[in-house]
Amino acid sequence: MTLREEATLLLQQLLRADTVNPPGNETVAAELLRDYLLRSGVSAQLVGRSPERLNLVARLPGGSGPSLALIAHTDTVRADPEEWSRDPWSGDLVDGEVWGRGALDMKSQVAASAVAFASLARTGVRPPGDVILALTADEEVNLDFGLSWLVREHPELVRADYALNEGGGERCVLGDRAFYLCSVAEKMSAPFRLHVHGRSGHASMPAIADNALVKAARYIDALDRYEPPRQVIPEARRFLELVLGEEPPLEVALARARELHPLAAELVEPLLSLTLAPTLIETSRQRNVITAVRVVTLDCRLLPGMKPEDV
Repeated sequence: MTLREEATLLLQQLLRADTVNPPGNETVAAELLRDYLLRSGVSAQLVGRSPERLNLVARLPGGSGPSLALIAHTDTVRADPEEWSRDPWSGDLVDGEVWGRGALDMKSQVAASAVAFASLARTGVRPPGDVILALTADEEVNLDFGLSWLVREHPELVRADYALNEGGGERCVLGDRAFYLCSVAEKMSAPFRLHVHGRSGHASMPAIADNALVKAARYIDALDRYEPPRQVIPEARRFLELVLGEEPPLEVALARARELHPLAAELVEPLLSLTLAPTLIETSRQRNVITAVRVVTLDCRLLPGMKPEDV
């Protein structure tokens, strides 16, 4: 079996382990990975705040050089089966693609990291420094069951000089060229809440109320249509130069990227400005009640160098 086949098989098994967070239940994935590593002669520790939400940590001893941690999370976000053409927890392999919630984020990298780690152990390689495998819980919600808990409660297990994690090494083909992305900066998460005030009343007499839900709809629509000012930060400039062969004027940069490939535009657009996305709304809990306040939660991501007060 090739390493590609081995990683694919492990990914399929991981996808069949439902670790949607909440509630997580990442222990099922941690135990699967522990048993997989054991077949390559690697002993792994399962540690965590809760028996249902354990993290896996393993170490391959090396020389006195710098240590490297391979980090990935085993939980996933929710999936609505009605929105899928296949079972989100099937792990089906179809036309060279693996289907399942978490196939991209990020059980594929969990599988790849585990297989890379196991292959080193099987071949008896002694790396220049220790190699640590940390496959952790609770990244999607972060209620302190995963990496943050490990770093605080068991730093001796995961402390490393260098680490490889998600988001910085995707391979994508744009036009006739393959690119390997490298994350050199991070956008800042700066969520906020919009409070819309009205006047409560009974739904059978809507004219006596000032319906905050209707008012909120106008604001949500305006936020959806809002286009934040764009700028080309140094990281985006270099990306455009590499992908397009030049840095086009700001006003046509997105269109030029879209002409090359739709994926190029998807990558470039969030690099040119902050992003806003309404994601939650708190509404009345009763059908026949018009309440006075609606709260809309927005996910907002800032470009490097921006501060929340800039928004």
